[in-house]
Amino acid sequence: MTNWLKNKFQRDVSWNVLTFAIMSVSGIALNILILTKYGTEILGAFNQVYAVYIFASQLAVFGIYASVLKSISEHSEDRAVCNEIITSALIIGIGAGTLVSLSYYFAIPSLERFLDSALVAKGLFFSIVGLWCFALNKILLAFLNGLRQMKAFALFTAFRYIMMPLSLLILIFFGFPGYLSPLVFSLTESSLLIFLLIFSFRFFSITPINRCLKWFRVHLLFGGKSLVGGTVTEMNSRIDVFMLGIFFNDKIVGIYSLAAIFAEGFAQIPVIFQVNYNPLLTKFVISKRFEELSLTIKTFLKKWTSFALIITSLAVLIYPLLVKLISNDPELVISWAVFVILVTGIMIRSGYAVFWELPSQSGYPGHQTILIMLVIGSNILLNYLLIPTWGIYGAAIATSISFILSIFYLKLIIKKLLNIVI
Repeated sequence: MTNWLKNKFQRDVSWNVLTFAIMSVSGIALNILILTKYGTEILGAFNQVYAVYIFASQLAVFGIYASVLKSISEHSEDRAVCNEIITSALIIGIGAGTLVSLSYYFAIPSLERFLDSALVAKGLFFSIVGLWCFALNKILLAFLNGLRQMKAFALFTAFRYIMMPLSLLILIFFGFPGYLSPLVFSLTESSLLIFLLIFSFRFFSITPINRCLKWFRVHLLFGGKSLVGGTVTEMNSRIDVFMLGIFFNDKIVGIYSLAAIFAEGFAQIPVIFQVNYNPLLTKFVISKRFEELSLTIKTFLKKWTSFALIITSLAVLIYPLLVKLISNDPELVISWAVFVILVTGIMIRSGYAVFWELPSQSGYPGHQTILIMLVIGSNILLNYLLIPTWGIYGAAIATSISFILSIFYLKLIIKKLLNIVI
């Protein structure tokens, strides 16, 4: 890497460290606000809505963001081609987002019966606008990521996570009931969409549809192959919450969710580096610099291990103290064991998570889908087997094991595709 690239990479990482800090504090603050204001039942319902919302949002974006990221990374120097790429992607995003949002609406009664929760059903209804906006936001953020506009990418991502607790505070201030808490998704994503459009038009202009026909096909093929992978990736982060909702009531899910949201903060740390490495990985693969690619990954993993162990150990010690500060509810004490189990799996996987999208970035979205299907299949099966017997502990164990298994799946697929060992 040239000195300029190294300096830019370091600056980009710094911006995403800031974003990560905001994102972590935001997610924790959002759940704490719901817990302290509305209680564990509402918290459990909110996180079940979030689980369904995340799954549906990936369907709405139809994997197009992955195609945009790859294509823009490859053609970032050609403004005319970039215009065609993003125009076609946004048109597809509008269509897919509308179709999925309508399906989401009509599925609410069935989900209410399946989860046996009227609170979840009400929350799903008020998140529909956010679902539609999310599809376009994901595409626009991938566009900025591909251009390596990492400062903007970081700031807009930070805006999303600042707006979520801020929106909740507004709802609380005006006395809205707890079942309306998922309205934060709609308020946040609609606001983000406005600002993203205003900023992104600096880097592209809408191109006539007849000039984008090639990219419609590229996006649909690549996105279609990436769709299942992207959907189940996001689903995997919430499958434990969703399956607990099937077997147990909203209150139990709320207790588990408190530990899960703190653990999720640690799972997001690799994202700081992932969004910066992805464009570089693509360039390594395109130029067939596989030895350099392998060395880059191994060097990172070697440096990462000690850092992850220290951070995780501190988190395990601090967590019970934080829970006592948040609430006097004695039932929340059991969430500490859940937290320990979850962060152990997250710590073991964390370094490899930075390179989780390598199959897709190498031009093999189908293998990315296979990789993630292996993980989600393991997670669902383990949760199904362990939750009925061990409850929230079973959910944590199942999820943690699936994190560890993902390392072996990733190694096998990268060896097959690129013939390198990571």
